[in-house]
Amino acid sequence: MKKILDSSNAPRPLGHYSQAIEINNTIYLSGQIGLNPETNSLAKNLASEAEQVMSNIKAVLQSANLSLDNIVKVTIYLKSMDFFQKFNDVYTNVMKDNRPARSCIAVAELPKDANIEVDVIAVRFDDN
Repeated sequence: MKKILDSSNAPRPLGHYSQAIEINNTIYLSGQIGLNPETNSLAKNLASEAEQVMSNIKAVLQSANLSLDNIVKVTIYLKSMDFFQKFNDVYTNVMKDNRPARSCIAVAELPKDANIEVDVIAVRFDDN
């Protein structure tokens, strides 16, 4: 059965899509950018944008009683590969010991002129 996940602690979708979908214990999160869910404004600098992206992902996962430890695949979209190390520093600090499979792609443009967008796949393990 397909379940739509929704968190008021993450930004509302910018288009016709869900924050996340769960099917067969796998959770597919739509891309998150560094929008503050309370103000709907983009974070001011690259580090705070990266932190907000990860906070938004965490909020959507929490709506399904999951955590960052449930993430098994991450795709990162950066407006410039020059941002890679700064994002990676924040990501490493947030993810701690969890090391999911990961891809990083440079793109020409992102919604709201964001510098970073991240989507993830998470799995509900037997103990969740």
